[in-house]
Amino acid sequence: MDYFPAFLKLDDKACLLVGGGDVALRKARLLSAAGARLTVVSPQALPALDDLLAGNTHSQRIRRRFRDSDVAGNWLVVSATGDSQVEQSVARAAERYRVFCNAVDNTDNCSYITPAIIDRSPMLVAVSSGGSAPVLARKLRAQIEALLPARLGILATLAGRWRERVAARLGDFRTRLRYWERFFDGEIASKALSGSEREANSLAAELLDDVGQSQNLSGEAWLVGAGPGDPGLLTLRALQILQSADVILHDRLVSNEVLALARRDAKTLSVGKTPGCKANGQEEINALLVKLVADGNRVCRLKGGDPFIFGRGGE
Repeated sequence: MDYFPAFLKLDDKACLLVGGGDVALRKARLLSAAGARLTVVSPQALPALDDLLAGNTHSQRIRRRFRDSDVAGNWLVVSATGDSQVEQSVARAAERYRVFCNAVDNTDNCSYITPAIIDRSPMLVAVSSGGSAPVLARKLRAQIEALLPARLGILATLAGRWRERVAARLGDFRTRLRYWERFFDGEIASKALSGSEREANSLAAELLDDVGQSQNLSGEAWLVGAGPGDPGLLTLRALQILQSADVILHDRLVSNEVLALARRDAKTLSVGKTPGCKANGQEEINALLVKLVADGNRVCRLKGGDPFIFGRGGE
């Protein structure tokens, strides 16, 4: 991972933008939309950029060339001049003041990069190539845009209104997780995405009562074939189970690339059998699986290949 992904809360935070052309205008619109207090430093600027700043009483333009001291006091700096010498000066000043800096289309002068953004506020999806292939990132963004419902933000907002009530009613983490999975996978989500917010809200209340009255979790287990090791060859159902299981019991044939697709907070346990070793015998594996399910866990027994050919799934 060359860059650590993060979403920054810039509301009422001072940010510096160096430049006044088309690229600077695009960056100014993004920063303003995030609520930043924007200072633009540029001798000249497009009328549209001046109009944007004029419409925001917390933003301003300084009509001169960049000075190193302009960086002081800002949370973030963006250089959008297209002038390599200016961008180097901005990057050096930002480094000195310990402020993160982005130089548009010039990763050598960046301490952070801006991804391609899919905005379904409050839901945001960011796609990045680490600056190596921005056109590819934009292409992927367009493909993802076509897949995401237009009202996805409404669903996220509805969930946000229920978070505190769900946390207060359901004290156990796994119980809350089950609630939210049913919230997003069932009729609540369908109603919200179709525009029936009132019905979705009523269903959310009914679901909370239902889950709250029956907090004894019932576990379940799946026997999943991991294939030959290439994560691209997993079935869609196998991927869904990996991302919903609480515990994954895997053998020695399962690749690290496949295990990396599991839910990040899932517990992964290696139960691979070693020839000549009594540890992890079939009876022990079965007993462990049954105990985990009895404790309310959703368990994925992940076996290399096709579990009913090479993995002796009948066990």
